[in-house]
Amino acid sequence: MDYQPLHYIYRPAEQATSRTLLLLHGTGGDERDLLPIASQLGTGFNVLSVRGNVLENGMPRFFR
Repeated sequence: MDYQPLHYIYRPAEQATSRTLLLLHGTGGDERDLLPIASQLGTGFNVLSVRGNVLENGMPRFFR
């Protein structure tokens, strides 16, 4: 399997010591899908939202 870099969005928290919220979308989604939910939770944590790098019928996901 060839290495493919992951597409992601990273939003740092206001505090450098904050925890990180990892967002993983469902099949056919992308790294932007869950950002509105993270915004509703506030700014007290880092946000790392990743796009799945496995394609199923042209739709990204995380596993086969």
